[in-house]
Parts: sequence; structure tokens; C-alpha cells
Amino acid sequence: MPTTVGRLLRLARLAPDIVEQFMMGRQPRKLTLLWLMRNDIPALWPEQRQMLEQFK
Repeated sequence: MPTTVGRLLRLARLAPDIVEQFMMGRQPRKLTLLWLMRNDIPALWPEQRQMLEQFK
């Protein structure tokens, strides 16, 4: 079972532009920290951007 710390560390792999969107409060409304912690985040930045598109 993944630990909370391990799940949060996955967020460190987010693309810089995605982090910037989050910091500015421009993330998709349905994309929550809980969702990010419970779901796999692709390692490749282009795939992360595609993941975000599904929330728009």
C-alpha cells in the first residue's frame, strides 16, 4: 500500500507549466489533490498534458 508521502512525491514529477497552472489556481476544477494522489500520473510531460485535457 503506497504511503501518503510516496503518493505526494509523485507530484514532484509534474511538468513545470502544470505546476505553474496549479499555483495560479488555473487547474481544471475537477482535478483535485485527492484525484492526483489516488491515480497514476504519467512520467512524461506530454502525457501529463494529455491527462489534463480530459478534465476540460
